[in-house]
Amino acid sequence: MARPKILFVYYSPVAFVVRDMEILKKHFEVESLQWTGKRDYLKLFNAVRRADITFSWFAGTHAFHMVFLSRLLRRKSIVIVGGYEVVDMPEIDYGGLTQPRFKKQLKYIVNKADGLISISKSNLGELKGFADVDSTLIYNGIDTELFALDGTKAEAKERLAPELKGLKEPATRPLAITVGGVKRSNLKRKGMDGFVKAAKHLPDVNFVLIGKAQDDAMDEMKGYATDNVHFTGFVGDDDLVEYYRAADIYVQASGHEGFGIAMGEAMACGCVPVVSRRGALPEVVDDTGIFVEFDDPKSIAEGIKKAVTSGLGPKASERMNTEFPLSKREERLVGYINEFWSKVK
Repeated sequence: MARPKILFVYYSPVAFVVRDMEILKKHFEVESLQWTGKRDYLKLFNAVRRADITFSWFAGTHAFHMVFLSRLLRRKSIVIVGGYEVVDMPEIDYGGLTQPRFKKQLKYIVNKADGLISISKSNLGELKGFADVDSTLIYNGIDTELFALDGTKAEAKERLAPELKGLKEPATRPLAITVGGVKRSNLKRKGMDGFVKAAKHLPDVNFVLIGKAQDDAMDEMKGYATDNVHFTGFVGDDDLVEYYRAADIYVQASGHEGFGIAMGEAMACGCVPVVSRRGALPEVVDDTGIFVEFDDPKSIAEGIKKAVTSGLGPKASERMNTEFPLSKREERLVGYINEFWSKVK
């Protein structure tokens, strides 16, 4: 069977999107196209015409145009519905379904695309709550070869200590971290506000918030953060792995998560997850972490306290290695496309 030519279309080159692109390039002839918002229909038209299948990560505006052009040019389209698109949570100002215009666009995408992929059972349930459509569940994957312990937690803390010189006893105290773009929309959605406020209840635990400041939210949090909280700003991939390896606890007390990639990476490095019962977090964590209340600093602090002595780190790492390795996503994603192509070509 001849391999299909795939046009891989994406909005932002975030790591998990790029990893999928690299997976497909190993198995198919792939042309990539980053959506810039410019509706250059001649360029888009020609790109779709060269392909057999358009493959869009996230069901956003770029996917709308890919599905439309695929139908016009008698090509096939696959769309990954990644989470935000099918969420309606105005209480945390999050979700595509909070926007009437986006809902109309999404309805066209999910009803007219030839194939849909969901990244978690929670994500799949949200999609089916929006439209009576079929979608294939293929969990996101964690690169468990990259995200893995290198020695012990104590050794990793020693290596990282110079970066945390503003904290007391960085090489020996328990270390709790969270990762994400630091902006106002993430204070509640990613649970960053609760994470920082929990620190005052645990003065003997060091807290590190990792992520680039994207607005004035970091300055606001610094105003009420205690002296056991450290803000790193932007951290490159190599350094991020070191933080995962050194941390004892990873906190994801989010308002919503379609999967929780950063959490999975941290778990693979032996961090105990402390998470809310929101979105896909319970199905990804299962019985390897501690559950807390969303937007409740005291509950988060209590969860971190339990996590320090829980001994769940190895179990969390094993779950990532057995249930969500990148190799499993590769196998299922490639298998899905091959089966899809055999039916539609």
